Amino acid sequence: MPLCDGRSNGPGHHVDCPERRDDSTVRLRRDDLMLCDGCNEFRFPSLAASEPARSNRKANAGKKPASVIADPVTAATTTTATAGVDGAGVGQSSTASDNDNSHNSQCLHAADVKANELLSYVTYCRDRASVEKVRKVLIGFYTAGEINTAKKLLVSVFAASLTDCPLKAERRKSVIRDVFEAEVDDIIGIYDYMDQSFPGAAEPRGPGGQLTPL
Repeated sequence: MPLCDGRSNGPGHHVDCPERRDDSTVRLRRDDLMLCDGCNEFRFPSLAASEPARSNRKANAGKKPASVIADPVTAATTTTATAGVDGAGVGQSSTASDNDNSHNSQCLHAADVKANELLSYVTYCRDRASVEKVRKVLIGFYTAGEINTAKKLLVSVFAASLTDCPLKAERRKSVIRDVFEAEVDDIIGIYDYMDQSFPGAAEPRGPGGQLTPL
């Protein structure tokens, strides 16, 4: 083991190590000096005081705080419990969301019927004029494409209620009469079917007494 370089009272004033250390306490210190703990503290008191702290930091380097090291079993249990609570909340939220979406979908369907000009006309005028007059207006004013679109919309809105209604079927070209004429009859017939099977379902909603019968 190297011998301690000893102490110094200033330039040119070297003093041998009082304990003449040559054991494991003698280490390489500042200014490339081999010093024991006592001589190091004598030469560099401020550095000697800070060395234990540095040693402790080095010894603790790489160690995780106790709070960070979690028991795998405890962590798994906590995660499972949290997931269960969150899953229940998600399930309840999803159910409520589905109910809201179903209600909103029904409202949007009803709005679609009101927004369609042809269906709106039928809704508000079919009880204020004869079926034949309403039919003539629809055939004479609206195009075949508009009539077809209106029927498809009406069938999609009331699909759940028209399961057994034969009028919901799509019309094919016929030599007897034009497809759009048959679809006009289907539209009026579907309203009548809804009145008979589900009273009030197809009743008009809006300001009354402001439409003049045809």
